[in-house]
Amino acid sequence: VAKKEQTLHLLETRKIIELGTAELAALRADQRDLKEMKKALIEFEYQLEIGETGVDADFAFHRAIAIATKNPVLVQVIDNLSPVMKQSLDYTLYQNMGNAAKRKSVLQEHQEIFARIEKRDAQGAVASMRRHLENVKQ
Repeated sequence: VAKKEQTLHLLETRKIIELGTAELAALRADQRDLKEMKKALIEFEYQLEIGETGVDADFAFHRAIAIATKNPVLVQVIDNLSPVMKQSLDYTLYQNMGNAAKRKSVLQEHQEIFARIEKRDAQGAVASMRRHLENVKQ
């Protein structure tokens, strides 16, 4: 399967899973979970500043959201998707390497998701995650 096609298949899968993880994380995240998400955001921002793709930090942010659900099955699903997810993230983030505005936009989307989870705004977290995953397609 071509990388672009695989990425689109993964995005469909991620949408199914990650809209739910964002909602549950907003309802269940504790301070430790929020700290892990924030740590991943800071690392992602740093990676972008030094010209890296930020794949590991991006994945760490999404995994931290899954951990915040307190549902070990969701964490296992994310971990099982890890190889293909990282490959897909690498592909999409690499596409943005020469586009500072797009890279900043991805960071801002992550920050918005985090803000909604931190405020315990479950519907806002779902909407922000949906917007983020829709924007990855473009």
